[in-house]
Amino acid sequence: MSGSSSVYLAQLFSKGTGDADYTKDQEENKGATSWPEFYIDQLNSMAAVGILSVLQLTRKSLLALEKEEEEERSKTIESLKTALRTKPMRFVTRFIDLDGLSCILNFLKTMDYETSESRIHTSLIGCIKALMNNSQGRAHVLAHSESINVIAQSLSTENIKTKVAVLEILGAVCLVPGGHKKVLQAMLHYQKYASERTRFQTLINDLDKSTGRYRDEVSLKTAIMSFINAVLSQGAGVESLDFRLHLRYEFLMLGIQPVIDKLREHENSTLDRHLDFFEMLRNEDELEFAKRFELVHIDTKSATQMFELTRKRLTHSEAYPHFMSILHHCLQMPYKRSGNTVQYWLLLDRIIQQIVIQNDKGQDPDSTPLENFNIKNVVRMLVNENEVKQWKEQAEKMRKEHNELQQKLEKKERECDAKTQEKEEMMQTLNKMKEKLEKETTEHKQVKQQVADLTAQLHELSRNKLEGTVWTEIDDTKVFKVLDLEDLERTFSAYQRQQKEADAIDDTLGSKLKVRELSVIDGRRAQNCNILLSRYC
Repeated sequence: MSGSSSVYLAQLFSKGTGDADYTKDQEENKGATSWPEFYIDQLNSMAAVGILSVLQLTRKSLLALEKEEEEERSKTIESLKTALRTKPMRFVTRFIDLDGLSCILNFLKTMDYETSESRIHTSLIGCIKALMNNSQGRAHVLAHSESINVIAQSLSTENIKTKVAVLEILGAVCLVPGGHKKVLQAMLHYQKYASERTRFQTLINDLDKSTGRYRDEVSLKTAIMSFINAVLSQGAGVESLDFRLHLRYEFLMLGIQPVIDKLREHENSTLDRHLDFFEMLRNEDELEFAKRFELVHIDTKSATQMFELTRKRLTHSEAYPHFMSILHHCLQMPYKRSGNTVQYWLLLDRIIQQIVIQNDKGQDPDSTPLENFNIKNVVRMLVNENEVKQWKEQAEKMRKEHNELQQKLEKKERECDAKTQEKEEMMQTLNKMKEKLEKETTEHKQVKQQVADLTAQLHELSRNKLEGTVWTEIDDTKVFKVLDLEDLERTFSAYQRQQKEADAIDDTLGSKLKVRELSVIDGRRAQNCNILLSRYC
């Protein structure tokens, strides 16, 4: 053993190799493992020496570490894992209060490659798993800002047992409220950490890779499928079909379906159960999604079918012009195989993804593809812009209607003025007619009064004139029997008098031939007699 290795062991375990001075300390500290402080000190020492080994020791010296040293370190961490699982709750509480979780995470972040491929790595993940077996420890792990991300980093190891333990923790976290999104964010963190092209790429590679060790291989593939099913069915995926379709399509684009078909060849009942659950959930979701378009199945591998369904859905809608505009500008999108133009399509893809999965509150159940991109706020701005446009159009329409109404009002006012003037003229005419009527009525009354007075005078005059004449001795009843009143009326009627005079003028010569009637009284008295006789007609 080299001198450097001796220093390394001394720093790790703080014990001698046979010196009497250390024997007494060992005897006194046999019960030290009952206290969290002991394990925290050991973890800090391991992490510090791990950094030192990376910075100062050569690869040759690292490989020279004896198997016994690794076993001792592994035993210490295994002991901590057992203590976290079996000790009273006050031990776990004390470990949490002393920030023991940060010590474990710090060790995971700083360990070298050999340590990451050893049992020590597996035991450290086992410590976190044991800490999460109770509600207090689980809440502490989830509340830590880096815990899930650091745990996810352990997927980079080639140690299958470590990977299985990590996947079991991440799958369990998906079941905890608020944990699902943390896991998705951790996988995005791992994408950057491992330089993956896309998220979940390592998982699909491990799912497809064959190691030649059946038991370990099936164990890892079962853990991966269990984790994938937890990611798809938990969190927002419990209720949101769109979210499940969104995540599943990410796996399908990585080629998971051919891998699943290949995994059937293992003929392992546990693995097949996870494969069956994946395909069952997929078939149910795709059937429900196809019902939106009144179909049984949608071929998401066919760009033609997806385009036709989108076009048919938007035809004769207000969104269709915008859809056509999107297609038009997609044709104009710059593209060069060797350039960064693919990022334009990535940006468009992420915007559409965020539109689909972001909820009404502007929250993303998945890690946000675009930071500070709140779809709800953007839509509200577009709605406000559209409302302003509608208000302007409505104001313009109202202005035109106002002008039309103003013109109609002016026309009605002119008609009203004409009607008023006509009314005034009619009133003037009516007043004149009224005055004329009143005047004629007055004149009529006066004439009537004059006629009455004249009649009274005539009666009086008739009585005075008849005295001492033959008319006083005539019996009216006898005379009426003898007189031809109709002939008398025709002869002396005032209405026919002018006609008779006209006939007399026309028959001037003929009248001389007529026999003249002989009157025994003078003409004046004859007229009075006619007037008197007319009263009895």
